[in-house]
Amino acid sequence: MTKGILRVTIVEARDLKDKDIIGKSDPYVKLILDKHNIQSTKHKSNNLNPTYNEQFIFNINGQKKLEVQVWDKDTILRDDLIGEDDIKLSEVFS
Repeated sequence: MTKGILRVTIVEARDLKDKDIIGKSDPYVKLILDKHNIQSTKHKSNNLNPTYNEQFIFNINGQKKLEVQVWDKDTILRDDLIGEDDIKLSEVFS
């Protein structure tokens, strides 16, 4: 049973750390509500100041936080974590 709906808009990122040796990072944002509710933006090639303007909708069923991660997409090796933070849903729904 859904207790609420969370709408998240990822607008942009600025001054990201470059995780690539050649070229610039290819960042994307991953939103994690729980292990069954994970959504991601499209990656932006060679861009440390990407604009996304992508919207995501989550059904809230008692989860306590939304984890926001920024990753560098790699084609050969594993993707690199650029940064992350948690948003307490109690602060969003108060």
